[in-house]
Amino acid sequence: MVNYPKNIEEKLGFNQVISSVKKKCLTDSGKERIENLSFLTDYQKIDIELSVVDEMREILVLDYNFPLSYFDNLDSVFQKLKIEDAQVDLIEIVALKKFIDVLRSVVRFFEDEKNQKFKELSRLSGETVIHSYVNDQINRVINNKGEVKDNASPILLNIRRSIRQKRNEVSRQINSIYAKIKQAGWLDADISVTIVNGRLVVPIDSNHKRKITGMVHDVSATGKTSYVEPSEVLNLNNEIVELEYQEKQEIEKIIFELCENIRPYIEDLEQAFDFLSMIDMYRAKAKYAIEVQAIKVAVSSKAQISLSNARHPILYLTLKKEEKDVVPLNIQLKEKERIALISGPNAGGKSVALKTVGLLQLMLQYGFLLPVGGATEMGVFNQIFIDMGDEQSLDNDLSTYSSHLMNMKHFLRNCDVDTLILIDEFGTGTEPALGGAIAESVLEELNRTETFGVITTHYSNLKHLAASKDGLVNAAMMFDNQKMQPLFQLELSQAGSSFAFEIARKIGIPEEILKKASGKVGHQQVDFDKHLREVLRDKKYWNEKRYKIRQEEKQLDDLIEELTKNTSDIKALRKETVSEAKKEAKAILDTVNKRVEKTIRDIRKTQADKEKTKQIRQEFEDFKQDILSQKKKEEEDKIFRKIEQIRRKQEQKKQQQIHKENTAESKTLFTKSKSQEKIVTSIEIGSKVKIKATQTYGEVLEIKGKKTLLAVGDMRMNVALNKLDLVSKKEFKNKTPQRKTSSNTVLFTNAMEKKMNFRAHLDLRGKRVDEALSLLTHFIDDAITTNTSELKILHGTGTGALKIAVREYLQTIDLVKSYKDELLEMGGAGITVVKMG
Repeated sequence: MVNYPKNIEEKLGFNQVISSVKKKCLTDSGKERIENLSFLTDYQKIDIELSVVDEMREILVLDYNFPLSYFDNLDSVFQKLKIEDAQVDLIEIVALKKFIDVLRSVVRFFEDEKNQKFKELSRLSGETVIHSYVNDQINRVINNKGEVKDNASPILLNIRRSIRQKRNEVSRQINSIYAKIKQAGWLDADISVTIVNGRLVVPIDSNHKRKITGMVHDVSATGKTSYVEPSEVLNLNNEIVELEYQEKQEIEKIIFELCENIRPYIEDLEQAFDFLSMIDMYRAKAKYAIEVQAIKVAVSSKAQISLSNARHPILYLTLKKEEKDVVPLNIQLKEKERIALISGPNAGGKSVALKTVGLLQLMLQYGFLLPVGGATEMGVFNQIFIDMGDEQSLDNDLSTYSSHLMNMKHFLRNCDVDTLILIDEFGTGTEPALGGAIAESVLEELNRTETFGVITTHYSNLKHLAASKDGLVNAAMMFDNQKMQPLFQLELSQAGSSFAFEIARKIGIPEEILKKASGKVGHQQVDFDKHLREVLRDKKYWNEKRYKIRQEEKQLDDLIEELTKNTSDIKALRKETVSEAKKEAKAILDTVNKRVEKTIRDIRKTQADKEKTKQIRQEFEDFKQDILSQKKKEEEDKIFRKIEQIRRKQEQKKQQQIHKENTAESKTLFTKSKSQEKIVTSIEIGSKVKIKATQTYGEVLEIKGKKTLLAVGDMRMNVALNKLDLVSKKEFKNKTPQRKTSSNTVLFTNAMEKKMNFRAHLDLRGKRVDEALSLLTHFIDDAITTNTSELKILHGTGTGALKIAVREYLQTIDLVKSYKDELLEMGGAGITVVKMG
């Protein structure tokens, strides 16, 4: 079967696609292949064609420097070479050489190991035979400039040597005669030796032309200068002409012998030429695919259409120039919903949707990639019929409606399960009631044949039929009721309203006219159209709701995934912590056991001497207290490090502010800092020092690089060298109080007390924002002091103002690592969970 009518490609815009692709071909033979593409009905062949184009698209996108370049059409050359004694000229042999050079480059490209992934193109290349003998024979005769080489034959070499010698002699004599003419003053203008009719001649004033013997070949336009071939070189030029004739004959002989040598390989050369022409065609298809953002789609052996985010390529390119976007089309035609009946307002996109389906189906079956989304899957049809536009004919005395009926007759006779029909404005062109009745009957018959199709209509009886019959499905072009403008979106399983009264009202038709029209058409029809509009409006609303729910579900899934990951990390950390604690406990236990054993041995050695036993027990008790004290000091150091970190950050901010305000004094400060640095460098282990910022005194226990470990009362602190001042032992003694009343000890005691009594939960419900923030500030400070890693702030949902204020404050705290809502089952958005760094 064939597609119907004959101008189907023109009606669907496929001819414009072909025209665009042809412009991307490098060769005339590639353009011919595009013009002669076949409509494929074998889904496996289609899939292979798409794979080849897709591979070429990847080569171009990834910029593999594909070596294809222009070459001439060689059909006439091959036909000559097939005929014995046929004469092929030098230009044709040069074109053949160019073709073979390009062919060898392309084949080498696909032979490269890194390009073996392009399986289909490599397979085509592998089927191409290149005979090195042919290439060698041509290169033996023709050089890279397209000229016959001097050494193509011994005779040609001798002829060309003689020609060069005689030309040199002619040039020498001509230049000598020209010099004499110039010296004698027989030439006024500065005119040089030139060539006329292939002869080297000298210019001379026409008044003096008789003063040299020879033949006048030409005269200047003014007649003032004559161009003379002197008799001295006349014979030499004649000999050169004779030699050039001999050269031409020898070249013809050489080319004739070359053709004889390569004639046995003509068939392989023709096949190679076909391969290279195909490569040019595939390259053009791939470049068009890149231009319209087309991809390779899944092809099914069953008749079906499943388009996802499809774009009409011509419309896409047109709107792209205007910096506008195409609204993508989504449509499915399957076994129980084979024919889609699209309804909706005029200029709402019905015809564009229909043409998009038809054009993409044609492109697929002509081996083109499609501008669609990745979820697209297309079937294959044996024939495509369309009824579109005005087909009235004066020659056949056909009206518009008559031409539609002629198309319907063809459809009814030839449609089957492997046919795709496309009918625009079904049933129009005659009296609506009668046209609608005929259209309904035709549609029932087309449905009976199980054909596939897309039909656009305004007829309500067809919408009712589609809603009640298997195999038919309503589809609507969406319309914005409030803005009174089309959305160009197709919705399946829903009939569309024509919005006739609304559009007329927007245009400005008087309301009394519309009321009369409403009365004439009947309340039933008006109510039906009204209900359609309401359904479309509700569907649009629920679609938006569904989209929003999907987005929220995705966010929820992301939160669950994050929670799962965090839980896993916590379990791993807990496992690691327990493992380390066990190792530490084991080490302590081993140490204690060793000390116990030593104590028992000592007691035995002293034979239970009471005083000695008491002394040993006291030593063991001191050892135990040392271990406990060490653990306590580690905890103290951890807390004081956190306090010192906070204090340092505050000090840094303060110093930065001072630096900005006193930049004028920077030199003085610099000098001062240098002198201080000299003092600091004299600090040693055992030195007595003062911490500048806190006026706290301590003793240096250890120095590591630019940091020191200080003993401040019962506490150990890490302090940078440049934060210390060296003091005398007397000052240290006077300024250092008894350790039991050390301020740092009190600070530590308060910190430990806070840590024991601190609750990591804060309830702010019912509080004003300013009151809540005051409580929150103290809460966060206590959390930092007690080194608490996780906090929970209960603020409720309410208006959300308190939650926003809490989170804005948390953003200002450097030690707040992150915060988020509590789990849904544990309070959700009413509780903020804070992670401290």
